[in-house]
Amino acid sequence: MVKENESREKEHPWGKRLKSGRENPYSREVELNISSTYILLILVFILNLLFSSYVLN
Repeated sequence: MVKENESREKEHPWGKRLKSGRENPYSREVELNISSTYILLILVFILNLLFSSYVLN
């Protein structure tokens, strides 16, 4: 039982963050969605800076 729990934590490190003992399958998808939205926001910000500098010049 102990070895299974250790291997499960290595495979799913996001399971530790949950307060309940049950693993939430949606927690990783939510984290991926948050990171992808941050990446998209950063890309839009960079493109906006490039476009504004191009228009000003």
